This record gives sequence, structure tokens and C-alpha cells, in this order.
Amino acid sequence: MARPKAFDVDQALGRAMELFWLKGYQATSLPDLVEHMGIGRQSLYDTFGGKRQLFLQALDRYATVMIGGALGRLEQSGASLDDLTAFLEAVVAYQTGKQVRTACLMINSAMELAVRDKEVAHRVAAHHRRMEGAFRRALERAESLEEIHPLLPTNVVARHMVATVLGMIVAAKSGAEPAVLRDMASGVLALAGAPQDSLARIKH
Repeated sequence: MARPKAFDVDQALGRAMELFWLKGYQATSLPDLVEHMGIGRQSLYDTFGGKRQLFLQALDRYATVMIGGALGRLEQSGASLDDLTAFLEAVVAYQTGKQVRTACLMINSAMELAVRDKEVAHRVAAHHRRMEGAFRRALERAESLEEIHPLLPTNVVARHMVATVLGMIVAAKSGAEPAVLRDMASGVLALAGAPQDSLARIKH
């Protein structure tokens, strides 16, 4: 009969996610993980299967908890222009409101590992598809309600929006001022054909 875990598995995984997010995969050592997670080395192997397997599980948790939370409103069936605008406002606020700018674990992982690790690349691609799908559906609804008049087809605008959000996150990590991020966000809303009041929301 298996013995019950002497620690909270989800909490330990959350701590591992935080450390990978802060330091990256290569720079995070097993001793770092053991200390930060508050578990023994053998418990780490027994429960998570080693550093790489733990990292993949941390990416999955990030997608569920962090990305799922950020996209929550946009993934509702009634999402439209207001939700897109609120999402972009939230990106600016979140990326510039932290003392340590850690970017996005998915973006960090894409730059560090995706070229040579197919499982990481698969997760990163799934993240991008999820964002693009949420943006496209909200844009289509906004267009159907005549809230926007896109300058390009909505599927193309959705891809531009993904690229813009990723660019905003990288720019923020590099130290960009909030005004720069707001310009990027308002620019992609303008491409979507959003009215001036939506652009003004982003600008202030």
C-alpha cells in the first residue's frame, strides 16, 4: 500500500514553477529545486520523475493556472471588444507592476528550449494557438456586433495580436516603460478597427 505524501504535491509543483519562471531551466539546479520546493531529492524523483519531467509539469501548471486565469474573460462565449481591451490593459498593468519583471514562462521556455526540445515546443505552440483562438473569436463577435471594423481579416488581426502581446512581454522584461507597452497595445487595437474610446482606455 502506497504511503501518503508528506507534502502538498500541488504546492510543491507551484514552487517549482515559480523557480523555473524566475531562473530558467538550465540555471535551475536540483539543489535549488529541493530547497525551494521544501522536499527531499528522492521525493522529487519519486513524485515528479526528475528535473525535466518536473519542468514539463510546471509548464502544464502554468498553462492551466496562469494562462487560464489571464484568458478567462476572453474564453467566455460572449467575449468581444471590451474583453479584448481589458486583456491588453491587464498585460500592461501586470508586466509593469512587478518589482522583478519575469516575462512569461512560456516565452522564456520558447527562447531557451523550444528549438531543441519537441515537448517544450509542443506546449509553446499550444499556448500560442489558445491565445490566437481566444482573440479571433472575440474579434469575430466584436465585428458581428459592429463594435469594430477591422483593417484586415479577423484571423490575421488575431495573429498580429498574439505577436503584439508576446512583444509587449519581452519589451517589458527588457525594461520598457508603460507608455511603450500602451502604444503597442493601442496599435493592435487600431488594426482591429476599434473606436477611439477603446484606444483612449489603453492610452491612459
